[in-house]
Amino acid sequence: MENSLRNKIQNIINNDQYKDSEITIRLINLINEIDFPISMHKETKSIGDLCSNLVSTISKESIYKDSIMTGFADFDAKFRGFSPGEFVVIGARPGMGKTNFILNMAINMAENHPVGLFSFDNSETSLAIKVLSCVSGVRMGKIDYDKISSFEFEDIKKASEKIANLKLYIKECSFANYQEFKNEVIKQIKEKDLKVVFVDFLQSMIPSKFRNNREFE
Repeated sequence: MENSLRNKIQNIINNDQYKDSEITIRLINLINEIDFPISMHKETKSIGDLCSNLVSTISKESIYKDSIMTGFADFDAKFRGFSPGEFVVIGARPGMGKTNFILNMAINMAENHPVGLFSFDNSETSLAIKVLSCVSGVRMGKIDYDKISSFEFEDIKKASEKIANLKLYIKECSFANYQEFKNEVIKQIKEKDLKVVFVDFLQSMIPSKFRNNREFE
């Protein structure tokens, strides 16, 4: 069923004779036609029973067993870091520091776990400068324009030594479509045993066919 559905979806999307509006309608009709197996429909359960079962399995040792902490104490206290299988979107207006935020999280996580950062927005050199700035505390502009003092240079050297021990892998991306990107991510996960993957930022990879349809993108 999964392969058949995937083929139908791809046939609709890749048909150049369909306009964007017609593609959307056909996809909606396809979803409505799907006859999901009964096994996919779970029975209704009481929230009291669910919580009781959950409480019985919780212990101080197991609460954070599978979570990967971000290094931000307030965030980790509220959200327990990141759990395996989670898909998290970090959104904000341009220039608010999203890239620096995920870089700091990636650096903290990479001290104990393999972390991958795939960037569509920054070059490898630009990301390396950002990482040096985050770890050393020296402003990125000073590193970028070689305007650092002798004391700051020593801070950068120490930061470089710390960074060398991080399990952080960075890839500058220029994939033509999502499938190519997905295949590369899967490849890197297998090769590097990545536990966390950051993407900065996925909207940069927009199919030209739907460039004028923000909702469909």
